[in-house]
Amino acid sequence: MILSVLRKHLPNLRDLTIHTYSAAHSRDSANLLPADFLSQIAPSIFYMRVHNIGFPMGSSTALRFLVLSRNLDSNRDAPSPTPYTLAEVLLTSRQLPTLEFLYLRHILPSEMIAESAFNQSIQLPHLKKLVVSDVEPVCVDLCFLLDIHSTAEVSVALTPDRLHVSAHSIERLWRKLGDPLRVCVGDAELTFTSIEFMLGDNAPSSSIFRLGDAGTKPIAISHDHDYLHYSPRTVALTLFTRERSLWKEIILPATPLSLVKHLRFGTTMFPRPAEDIQVMLQATKSVTSLTLVGASAHPTMSCLAPSGPDGMLLPKLQELRLEDVSCNSIPPTGDVSTTVIEELNYALDRRYQHHGWSLSSLTFQGCEIDTPSLEELRVAGRWGGRTRVDRITEIV
Repeated sequence: MILSVLRKHLPNLRDLTIHTYSAAHSRDSANLLPADFLSQIAPSIFYMRVHNIGFPMGSSTALRFLVLSRNLDSNRDAPSPTPYTLAEVLLTSRQLPTLEFLYLRHILPSEMIAESAFNQSIQLPHLKKLVVSDVEPVCVDLCFLLDIHSTAEVSVALTPDRLHVSAHSIERLWRKLGDPLRVCVGDAELTFTSIEFMLGDNAPSSSIFRLGDAGTKPIAISHDHDYLHYSPRTVALTLFTRERSLWKEIILPATPLSLVKHLRFGTTMFPRPAEDIQVMLQATKSVTSLTLVGASAHPTMSCLAPSGPDGMLLPKLQELRLEDVSCNSIPPTGDVSTTVIEELNYALDRRYQHHGWSLSSLTFQGCEIDTPSLEELRVAGRWGGRTRVDRITEIV
């Protein structure tokens, strides 16, 4: 019924939102947008958000915001075949030069992009934010075809085909995403974030890597839709895989770590082994601030304590922030027998003892920490009296 209305001429239609489940995997044209929707039916459309009704074809110089998504088939690891071809998607994308926000989730046909397609890039000079989530090969190839401004925010989530990922493709993509940051930040400071989630006992973990200019703040693209905002010069890559070594073997070598001044670790699963974290800390010698979230705190703190006069990691660290950490509890995983607060005290004492080093600020946000532990950190003269200790109980 709704789609029948969209087959009529709608010259004044500016804003369209449709969300349906019934046509998620339909190949019937009656359940899909007509092929001339953009160029003939709704030539003035400005904002378009549709779910499960295909890819709008045609050309438009009015469209600014395009959000397309499709449900995964419950019996498949990837979406079922689409009623449109990848060539049609690429042709339409080349005819949307005014796009400012593009979101594609499980909407791309799962076919390889022809070599000849790479002879002509997809130029989107006004694009401020790109979000793509799809199967790995076509998702990576699409990102290499897109020609967008270096300040755009780009977020890519790779859904592996049969839970397999190509290390070479991931490395190429992450280097491409990070290249603009190497040349456009100048004296700006980069923030590198690594977050892990456990999706289930039999499911792959989800790893999110984010790299961006620490000095940028989110900017509204449209005041009519709250979620339409972007953070300039920010890139993110999400991997769904059981191959947890990828971040150390692929992501880190392809990241401009010498430019990273702010480091953030987060996890909702078993923490990374301390030796893996040590590899990261050894490579980020310019870091001045470190944020540890949840289970990432304990193994990271154990790496910060120097074993002697030499070998101190993060020698320029000035600010340490712990978020959502149970500081006085022994972690329930592994053979750990110390608490986070014990590891923290030991690390900071050793760094001051061997190097005369102290933090400028130590912050606990949303953490469980008892009063005696907090007061001990605030003892007058501790670490030369140069470290301010704050506790934030409410996250603003």
